[in-house]
Amino acid sequence: MRPGFHIKRNTRVAGHFITVLLLTLSAAILLCSCGRKIISGQGDIVTEQRTATSFTEVNISAPVKTIITVSPSSPASIQLKGYKNLLDNIRTDIKDGRLSISVKDAVIINTDEDIIAEITCGDIAKLSAKGSSDVQVGGVIRNKQFETKLSGAGDVLIDNLLTGRFICNISGAGRLDVKSGAVTKADLKVSGAGSIKAFGLFCTDANANVSGAGLIELRATQKLNAKITGAGDIAYKGAPAVTSSVSGAGTISNAN
Repeated sequence: MRPGFHIKRNTRVAGHFITVLLLTLSAAILLCSCGRKIISGQGDIVTEQRTATSFTEVNISAPVKTIITVSPSSPASIQLKGYKNLLDNIRTDIKDGRLSISVKDAVIINTDEDIIAEITCGDIAKLSAKGSSDVQVGGVIRNKQFETKLSGAGDVLIDNLLTGRFICNISGAGRLDVKSGAVTKADLKVSGAGSIKAFGLFCTDANANVSGAGLIELRATQKLNAKITGAGDIAYKGAPAVTSSVSGAGTISNAN
């Protein structure tokens, strides 16, 4: 939380929720690993250029650190860096304008060195990340609508967002940070122990919904509809007309 602003938090409930989440994820990983081949990174670290055509959606389910550069004047490109034997098991497929980065079937990747995916696209309308994928988006997203969906424990950092509508849905312990920008309408939802930090994003109207022990930080100028179920928190800046609903130990706070 930023200096000078404190939110009372039900740390016991949040801690219990995260513990249960981690145990559930661990059990799921053990269950899913049955019958799969675990491949560890070894040998040379190489850089590969993958074939790329135009795309506006990115779907990441592989354990890679992804750096996306939005550049309308540049051609689409995909570059991977990592152990050669691991890159051989990473798929980059483009179909109907959607880039999917995934691991080959029946394979689990184990590495002590990040696999880096550097992507360039003209603009982006949708970003989905599963598992522990970390994503950075540089440049300015200017699409009419931008939607992001995180499931798992990954982090997404967006530099600048200028769009009519922004939709964000986080389930699990994922984190989204929007540094700057402006949108007409924002629909923000956190289920679990995740967080959305978007004080730097100016929203005309916003819907913020937290269920569980999550956190949403946002800035709204006209209207804010805030709803909490559980021990989560919503903090807002600006002077919007606020409609609020809290069921549980959560708090909705003015952070000005």
